[in-house]
Amino acid sequence: MQLEYLISLLVVLLISFILQNKFKITLYKDSKKRFLLPALFFFLFILVDSFAIWRGYWAFPSEHNVGLKIGLMPIEDYILGLVIPYFVLVIYNISSSRK
Repeated sequence: MQLEYLISLLVVLLISFILQNKFKITLYKDSKKRFLLPALFFFLFILVDSFAIWRGYWAFPSEHNVGLKIGLMPIEDYILGLVIPYFVLVIYNISSSRK
């Protein structure tokens, strides 16, 4: 299924939004951090992932992707670099607020 990877990312994003709203979590106190931290995570993710693909450590078969690539990576992997750090921050904030 070509949309499998994208759909799973969208499900994780939806779960993140729901959890953030349910627990009333504020991830960033100011707008500078709101841009810089995700941008840093995204940049590092793209560097590591591109290097791993270039070296042949992993690959992305086209039958599981939409087919659109930017450089070596499918578009879904760029979305992964934004969604997963967001999800981790939401889960971390939920777990630290329950102590």
